[in-house]
Amino acid sequence: MIRVEFTLFDGSIVDFSIKGHADLAEEGKDILCAAVSIYSINTINSLTEIVGVEDALDIKADKGDLYLKIRYELMTDPQKEQAELLLRSMELAFKSLENEYNKYLKICYKEV
Repeated sequence: MIRVEFTLFDGSIVDFSIKGHADLAEEGKDILCAAVSIYSINTINSLTEIVGVEDALDIKADKGDLYLKIRYELMTDPQKEQAELLLRSMELAFKSLENEYNKYLKICYKEV
């Protein structure tokens, strides 16, 4: 199962982690793992290339697991708004996947 955990502070996503594998199909042919990878990588690429906040991101990747922490204190107000929009868009995509594949993907939240 893939577990996506979003950490919220004052209603904003401040980090997320993605762990596990869907095991929906054999490695390399799992459409759910591919979708989660595409959404998360696209979000990170958009944050760095479009919003320009690469220095404000702490990214760790290990064997398919991914962790991203957003350091909003290093961003301008417009960058913060754009980052939150991109993260909420990714969250929405994951919720759609969870609705379709709830045996293989679980989203959870924690507040700090």
